[in-house]
Amino acid sequence: MQSNGVSVAVAIQPYQINIGEDTVVWVPMGLDATTNTTLFPFNGTDTLYTVTVTNIVIPGGTKVGFTYNVTLFDPSVPGTDYVATVISGTNKPYLNTGNAYTCVPSANPNVTGYQWLVSQLAPGNLVDNATNGLANFTASPTPLYPIITNPPVGTGKCFHLCHTNPTSQFLQLNEVLFPATNTTVSFNSLLGYATTNETAYVQASTDGGTDWQNLFTEVGCGSGSQCETVFTAHSLSLSNYVGQQTLLRFNYALPTSGSFSYYNQIGNIFGWCITNIVVTNVQQIAGMVTNNTTTTNFTFTPTQLANYALAAAPVLFSQFPLNWGPVAQVTVVTNPNPVIVLGQPVLTNNLVQLNFTISGAASTFHLLQSTNLTAKWATNATAMFTTNVPGSSYRYTATNNGTINFFRVQTP
Repeated sequence: MQSNGVSVAVAIQPYQINIGEDTVVWVPMGLDATTNTTLFPFNGTDTLYTVTVTNIVIPGGTKVGFTYNVTLFDPSVPGTDYVATVISGTNKPYLNTGNAYTCVPSANPNVTGYQWLVSQLAPGNLVDNATNGLANFTASPTPLYPIITNPPVGTGKCFHLCHTNPTSQFLQLNEVLFPATNTTVSFNSLLGYATTNETAYVQASTDGGTDWQNLFTEVGCGSGSQCETVFTAHSLSLSNYVGQQTLLRFNYALPTSGSFSYYNQIGNIFGWCITNIVVTNVQQIAGMVTNNTTTTNFTFTPTQLANYALAAAPVLFSQFPLNWGPVAQVTVVTNPNPVIVLGQPVLTNNLVQLNFTISGAASTFHLLQSTNLTAKWATNATAMFTTNVPGSSYRYTATNNGTINFFRVQTP
């Protein structure tokens, strides 16, 4: 066995039969194979392992060998062949107007289309001292104890995470954050009685909760006494997540396998108490809508004057979207040049109804009419003007005299 071309020591395990398939098993690098808590060494960089097995006797007595490669990688880190799905288009799209956007095509030959995310941005600053219950957070799994309690010291309320079962306890912020360079998360916490198997984390995710990065870590002291007896203030920066859809959670964690010790008491001196959570200089992503296209082109038609976040993701085999590309933040503005869209004429007896919509600022309209597209246009002063929807939809009703006529609406 080799690691990036360097030989790796291996120890072949005793051969046993009748336990699964008859298999040759080996342990590299002197790792302890007697416990399921042993971690394979990995520094986060793609590592190529080459394995060679020789002297395999096949029927007929011939000896053969096999060589194969295995690459150890972190699935949350883009590979060298990754192409970011960057969006191109105006950062000031017009209200009630189809604004054209496009994204960088993926190099993956199995991409059949693209998914587009449209999200409205709203103020996301937050202050939560646990006095309003779980209005801003979701606890999981459902705690078997009051997750909001009196603090071990001081007054007020605090969130309390502990282990009544041998599983991690999570407190996740309901908002999807859109951080800026100066976005911070601050909180006060107190880690009480906690074994060295119990760890307090603050974590962030930019892929919808599949992978989480640690922003804050505090390991239990396991000394038989409280790790902290007063609340400690902490402040964390989210500057590494600028322009990304970001989830935030508090995780009072236990190992995921093996045997371990933990305190299963629910008193507030056990576990992790958190209060005065403050998130500043941030926007939240709300009202997320996804659209599917078969090409890299997308038309965004905003209906509100607001800030929006746009993102695109390639879709494999028409059903498996990849990760979102960089978010494009846009601000919707009023179109200084009104756009009029004339609908299909409706003929009723000797009348023709001409419905039209308007985007942009306009309050005066004229109906023009001609019997020939190349001839001079004349104003139809006798047509009746009505309002369908104030500010956006109107109608002209003109006489149909039986001849061919062309119409157009003009403003002012």
